[in-house]
Amino acid sequence: HHNSTQYHMWCKERVFEFENRSKTGSTQDVRNLQNRARQQAIESNRKALVPIIETLLLCARQNIPLRGHRDSGRILSDEPSEVNDGNFRALLRHRVRGGDENLRKHLFEGAGNAQYISPEVQNGLLDVSLDCLQASISESVNNATCWSLLCDETTDRMKREQLCVTVRYVSVVDGEVRINEDPICLI
Repeated sequence: HHNSTQYHMWCKERVFEFENRSKTGSTQDVRNLQNRARQQAIESNRKALVPIIETLLLCARQNIPLRGHRDSGRILSDEPSEVNDGNFRALLRHRVRGGDENLRKHLFEGAGNAQYISPEVQNGLLDVSLDCLQASISESVNNATCWSLLCDETTDRMKREQLCVTVRYVSVVDGEVRINEDPICLI
């Protein structure tokens, strides 16, 4: 008797639809919709993060200080700030004025809690960059025919001792022998 009730027939039909959507990977399946939205958010965040990381690494390579007098909060405009909010933020504004639409959209329309420009995020990105650089140097040293460790200690004006640890190694690139010296840490 239960198998012939309207309620049972309706439930059986819904289960059948659910199974069909799950098996075929239908675009209307909730799991696929959530996954697609999540994938789009990841891609959007990566596009926004690339110019931020490139600007941060430019400052690091050129030994340009990042921070200014007031360097927190959102960047509200691509016009220069009235207060010194740092070279990093000024360079981001410059990129936006230069036509970086992904960065413009991220900074001016993105979520306020996911700007990726705070001093804490800058430090985190620099730490990750350091880890990548040290891994690259370590790989080069491991592939080298010979290497040595150099340490140099100096005392700064505050009478703090600072030890720079550098690795020196020989590499062969396109048949040419090169001697490389790369600092790996400052203690």
